[in-house]
Amino acid sequence: MNTIQGECIQQDLKTLDVSILIVFSIVGSIGNVLILLSILMFPNMRRSMNIFIASISVADLINCCYSMPWTIYYRINCFPMVKDIWCTFNGFMLFLCAGVANFSFMFIAVNRRFFVLNRMTYNKIFSNKKIIFYTIFIWIFWTGFGVLIYFLNAFHYIPNSFICFYFDDLAPFEASAGFTIFGVAIPSFLSTICYISIFYNMIKIKRKITQSVSVNSSVIRGQQTGVTQLETQEKKAIISAVVAFVFLNTCWTPYCIHVYIDHFAFSIPPLVHKTIIWMAMINSSFNPIIYGLLNKKFRFSIMNIIRCKFGRNQSSNSSVFISKMN
Repeated sequence: MNTIQGECIQQDLKTLDVSILIVFSIVGSIGNVLILLSILMFPNMRRSMNIFIASISVADLINCCYSMPWTIYYRINCFPMVKDIWCTFNGFMLFLCAGVANFSFMFIAVNRRFFVLNRMTYNKIFSNKKIIFYTIFIWIFWTGFGVLIYFLNAFHYIPNSFICFYFDDLAPFEASAGFTIFGVAIPSFLSTICYISIFYNMIKIKRKITQSVSVNSSVIRGQQTGVTQLETQEKKAIISAVVAFVFLNTCWTPYCIHVYIDHFAFSIPPLVHKTIIWMAMINSSFNPIIYGLLNKKFRFSIMNIIRCKFGRNQSSNSSVFISKMN
């Protein structure tokens, strides 16, 4: 490894930084492994929706098991500069996994929109085979995008952040704009539109039933019961997706904004720059918590995995229980 030794920068924060990275790396690695095992071990978890979640977990697992440990290594040794092919590859992998996760969240939002509002179209657009095709397309697209960024010589070691990633200070501004637009802005915009349409539809249906005065009260009560059941199903279908969407934007929006501030306004302080980049990287550790602990089916599967109940009878009982929660 071609490294340059020098005075350790941010020495007073070294212990804190390393501790934070280790915790999130371990939590993210274990969490994403449990999510993947939940889908693999329980047949009823191998649903079309969970293919996107599995893709996110694979990307997040690579980030937590590979990219974060390298950042920990760089932080421990306080390298002011790293120049080798592995650093470039590390930056490429982190870029690839971030893009795959962000695009997968967008597809999940679209998936939820059709699942809740147009079930007939959903069954045609989101069959298992088509979702696998969408997932493969996402990985191919971001692999190609990453190769393009590589030829623009944009993957470098960022000294004050101790990470090999897309270095916006050295990359062409057009590439930075493309990454923020395609990697974050477009997925966030489409996701927002999808979730707004879902909530708007729920409010619209509820108002129609409330304002209906031309039918007898028993019919109204029956309709209200149906609406309540519909709302409950919709809320269960989108709650984990909405929470993940909020966390995604909380972690990635500062990164997108800082690129333009740094280019047009003033230079971002090193400590702030490090915090912004690490927030985006650490997002991979939150996803298994959101899609695991906040989802009853995943939570039940994970608990059985932890208890090592993989016998035939347990798997059968688990499948029945999970089916009842659908």
